[in-house]
Parts: sequence; structure tokens; C-alpha cells
Amino acid sequence: MYRTENNREKRGYIKVLISHLTNLAIEYLKNINGENEFENKFSEVRFLKMLNTRKLDNLFSSQFKNLNNLFTGKYDSDSGQFLFSMLMQKEYCNLLLDRDYQQKTSEVLLKQTEYLLLFFLSEFFKNRAHYRTNEYVFNAPIEGTLMKLISENFNFSPVIEYLKVSKSKSYPVIAVYYYSMMSQLDINNDEYYKSFKELFENNIDLFDHEVKGDLYVDLEACCWKRLNNNIDEDRRDYYRKELFEIYKNELKLGLYKYEYDYIRIHKFRNIIMAALNLKEYDWLENFTKKYYKELAPEYRENLYNYSLAVINFNRGKFEEALALFSKIKYDYFYLKVDVKNWMLLIYYELKHNEQANSLIDSYKHFLAKNKNLSELFRKNNLDFLNCYIQLMKYNSGNESVELNKIRSEISSRGKFIHKGWLLKKIEELINN
Repeated sequence: MYRTENNREKRGYIKVLISHLTNLAIEYLKNINGENEFENKFSEVRFLKMLNTRKLDNLFSSQFKNLNNLFTGKYDSDSGQFLFSMLMQKEYCNLLLDRDYQQKTSEVLLKQTEYLLLFFLSEFFKNRAHYRTNEYVFNAPIEGTLMKLISENFNFSPVIEYLKVSKSKSYPVIAVYYYSMMSQLDINNDEYYKSFKELFENNIDLFDHEVKGDLYVDLEACCWKRLNNNIDEDRRDYYRKELFEIYKNELKLGLYKYEYDYIRIHKFRNIIMAALNLKEYDWLENFTKKYYKELAPEYRENLYNYSLAVINFNRGKFEEALALFSKIKYDYFYLKVDVKNWMLLIYYELKHNEQANSLIDSYKHFLAKNKNLSELFRKNNLDFLNCYIQLMKYNSGNESVELNKIRSEISSRGKFIHKGWLLKKIEELINN
């Protein structure tokens, strides 16, 4: 095989073979990707260009007409229909110009520009909404960016109104993305959320399976962004119920994961949180046992133990909860933070003061030093930890701790980690 006994030359042959195999694999993957029904259409645009160059006008006309009828009527995840239609109109315009029919290009140019703008609007609205999540969760910077400049200085509302009044077929799609973005940027405006949800649900059949799933994720984000901020109790109760129903609908419609994929770990974790918010412990237990095997194999045991642990804690089975939490490996960031908070609660309930104090020290260091935490996330967890420390001090005999003041502060905040548990423990201390 190697045609040589020299080991160095053998390694050279192996490198050449690996290089050839890699190139073959790349070509194979390209061919697989090329079989995608929609992406193949972009090669059809290049075919139009060739027909124009060869002056095969009759064939161009029939091909152009056929391409216009190719759409399934469902919008794809990257708004590719708009881009594809723009490129088609561009090639048609080029043909007219090449045949000295400039007087016929006006309508084509308008269509070309409209499709280009629709592509821009849909992608911008989606990307701005998603980047808002990154700002909140990961402290992603936006100052001095073109994205911020456009979002703050362009009034998109008249554009949406124009599409609506003109009865554009693209209105429901563009409006869904617009209201999704606005709902996530302005959490104090509930009308944006309601418009987003209503438009999406009324036009859900316009979107393919993947986009439906993405838009349900956006609905989740709208609810979470409100629940993670200081809103009044009526709105908090409303969005807790909304969020839980959103997850139930996703499960019912099979939109909780992408096709041929696993449930994403943060989706599973967020469903747990949503069920806990409404004390749906039986529902959560059934969900966990039914769906945990649809997680990636490396996460299954951790999420299974985590979910059953929080259920046991809320049912007052603290020893069982502690045993389950102790089995969890910290290979997911938010799970690491969640478990620390739950472990503190368990140590308090079981009066494991030494373990609690040890965890407090390591947790304070973690929150102070981790640069990937957003300021809001850091503050929320530090506020919880500081109140917890005050309860521990009071239990150890420190009478300078002002329980009534702490209770008032927690009660005045819409969002406070383990708010109900803290208030319950404060009441117990005051009454004793």
C-alpha cells in the first residue's frame, strides 16, 4: 500500500490520503446540501443569468414563470424567499436592459426593491430581538453599533401600517417579526406581545416547521424578559400562565425541538422553571419522565436528577432532594447557579449550617469574579444571597438583623429569586 518501508514516507502517504478523503467528504456534504429544495432555487437564478447571456429569451420567460410558482407558501427560517425573489427580479431587469427595454424596467425595479426591503426588515427584526437576549444574558455590547443606530433612529411603524393597508401578502410575516422585536425591546408594552402572539397564531400555517419553533422561542423570550424584571403581581401572574401555556403548546405541536435533534438543555430547564412558577409539580414529574430521554445523552441524567430534585424540595422531601442535587455535574452554566441556590435552601431547612457557610463563601466569589454574567443576573443572585446570609445571621443569634426591613424590601420587588421561600422563612422567624 505504501510502496515504501520508510516510516516518514508512510506518514506522508497517510497525510495525502487524509487530504483526499477530506476533499471528497467536503464535496459529499456540498451535494447533500445541494439537495435542499429551497437552496437549489438559487442555482436557478444563476441559470436565468446564463439564459440572458445566451439570448434565449423564450426559455428565460418560461423558466422565470416556473420559478415564480415554486414557492410552497411557507416562509423559511432565513427569509430566503424574499432574497430569492429579489434576485429573480434583478435578472429580469438585466434582461430588459440588455434588450434596450429600459422603459419596461420601472415595475421590475420596484418589485426588486420591495423584495430587498422585505428581506432586510424580516432579518433585522429577528436579529435585533435575538441580540436583545444576548444583551440581557451575556452582557453583549451594542453601543456604537449600526444595529443600535438603526433600531433607535428608524420608525418602522409606518412601514408595517403601509403593508397592512396595502394588503400585502407579506404583511403577516413581517408584522410577526416586527411585533416580536418590539415586544422584546419594550417589556413595559403588553400590546406588542399580544399583537405578536395573535398575528402568529392566526397565521401559523404561513411558516414552516422550523420557523414555527423559532417563533415559539420568541414568545417564550417575551414572557421571560418580563418575568425577570420588576413588574407588578398581576402582570407577573399573567405572564407565568402565558409562558406555561406556550410550553404546553410547543409540546402538543411537536415544536419543542428541531427535527432530528435533541431538546436543547436551556429549553428543558426553562420548562421546569415555568412549571414550578405555577406549582405544577405532578405535571412536571410526568413531563420529566416522558421527555428527558430526548435530551442529548450527556445531559439526560443531570436534568432528570435536577427536575426530580426541585420537585422533591417543593414537596418537603429535603433529604431526597439533597441526594439528587448531589448527583448533578456542573457542565451547564445556569444549572450550576440554580443548584447553588437550591442547595442553600436545603441546607437551611436541614440546619446544615457549616455546609451553608462554605457554599456562601464560594458562591460570593463566583458571582464577583465571573465576567460573563450580566449585571442584572449578578445583581439578582447577589440580592438573594445577601438576604439568605441575613437569615443565617439571625438564626445564629445576631439580633441586629432587621427582619421587617428585609421583608419589606423583598415584598416591594416584583422579581426576587426564591421570593416566596424567603418571605415564608422570615414570617416563621418573626412569629417565633
